[in-house]
Amino acid sequence: MAVYEGVWDCTSCGTKAVRGSLRACSACGAPRADDVKFYLPKDAPVVTDQAQLAAAKAGEDWYCEHCGGGSKATQPDCVQCGAPRGSSKGHSAAKQEEAARRARAAGAPVLPAGAGSGKPAGKLALGLCAVLFLLFLSCCCLMAIFGGPKDVTVQVASKQWDRAQEVEVYKTVVEEGWDVPAGGRMQRQEKRVHHTVRVLDHTERRTRTVQVQTGSRRVKSGVRDLGNGHFEDEYRDEPTYGSKTESYTEDVYRDDPRYQQWYWWEIEKWVAEPNRTARASGSDDEPRWPEVKVSGDKERPGPKTENYRLILAGPESKSYTFPLDEGRWRSFTKGQTLVASIQGDEVKDVHPPEVEKR
Repeated sequence: MAVYEGVWDCTSCGTKAVRGSLRACSACGAPRADDVKFYLPKDAPVVTDQAQLAAAKAGEDWYCEHCGGGSKATQPDCVQCGAPRGSSKGHSAAKQEEAARRARAAGAPVLPAGAGSGKPAGKLALGLCAVLFLLFLSCCCLMAIFGGPKDVTVQVASKQWDRAQEVEVYKTVVEEGWDVPAGGRMQRQEKRVHHTVRVLDHTERRTRTVQVQTGSRRVKSGVRDLGNGHFEDEYRDEPTYGSKTESYTEDVYRDDPRYQQWYWWEIEKWVAEPNRTARASGSDDEPRWPEVKVSGDKERPGPKTENYRLILAGPESKSYTFPLDEGRWRSFTKGQTLVASIQGDEVKDVHPPEVEKR
């Protein structure tokens, strides 16, 4: 596993990227702080010097509980005051986290490991926020142009209505189906497929290609802070896969038909008479039903239908049709000014200008 020399920043003079193996700033000579945070530049060199490798792998630096001075793991006594190592605390990940916590509490920015040679995380976050904000504004603009309905001032050019009523005749008709209703006189019948049932027909031997684990390989997963200005590659086991062909048995099904009798029958019933629907229409304010003419006891007035709509004149000579129920239709007058909620070419609703739309 490769070992790299990291760097640290001097808190006394602000010098960046001081070599991790140095115990004092190369610019001002100030000793490395006990809460120093090492980081690894992208272009950090691999350590090849055997003495430096031995020092790097010896363990974390330790800090004297008497004077706070830092010493290498191979040094039994404090290089600053000479006190024995004893119960001094190591420069561990927990110590780094505590230093970061104190910095956050003081309002100072805390950079992640490895961030010293790149852009600060804060700038990256601000850039991402700016991009997301621009995307949000773009979506809002598109919705304003193409999305939701818009209010347009219109006038009621005309009010139109249509009414219709069928004429029904009681006569003999021929119907068909699976069951003959009461009063029906069966004419003929035949067997038809009513439904199908899925049943097992046979089994077949088939092959398929499947992925199987063939072993594992060591892959680099990151770097580990050695706590003494150096970093070491970390690895993890990653499974490797290959393919193989295997045989298997698959059930094959068929759909078996199930038959029932299909009937035709005659029956007397009221039915709408083709081409005898009475209709009335107009553009006045008093819609009326058409006159329905029937004769004898074998004919009668049938179901009624009615439709009401406003023809609205908009800006730029545009015309809109707005269907509505009779009650609302009667509440509007020809020539009245309205506000129409329009999406595309469709009128969603109308209301008088003085009434705030909800």
